[in-house]
Amino acid sequence: MSFEKLVIELVTKTFSSVKADFYYGTLFARCNAAEAAKLETQFLDNFGFPVIVSKVGNDFAFDFV
Repeated sequence: MSFEKLVIELVTKTFSSVKADFYYGTLFARCNAAEAAKLETQFLDNFGFPVIVSKVGNDFAFDFV
């Protein structure tokens, strides 16, 4: 399974109401700040590497480094 599919599954498992998709290698999720912080923690715990989180319009962008 591709990395992107694993990430989308984790987002859906954590918050079923959050819409998320990848664009040019960056994950964009329509969520609030508390949900973005929880997702950041989930990504670090599950994949073991840091994520850069930025607010972009109504979405949060997650760049995996």
